[in-house]
Amino acid sequence: MLELPENARAIKEEFEDIAYSLDERRIRLWCAAKARSYNKIYGGGGVIAVHKATHVSRLRIYLG
Repeated sequence: MLELPENARAIKEEFEDIAYSLDERRIRLWCAAKARSYNKIYGGGGVIAVHKATHVSRLRIYLG
């Protein structure tokens, strides 16, 4: 299995901490917000990073 980059590992840890309390809509919104934030910091690749870290489908993130 591929090792997650440090920034994606942080997303994974945060998601694992809060995922149990989120419904479908809030998961989409949280993932989309994380992807947008990632894009602002790193210049792109946010949806892929969030997808790899959380295993939430890219479509669900785009729908966020």
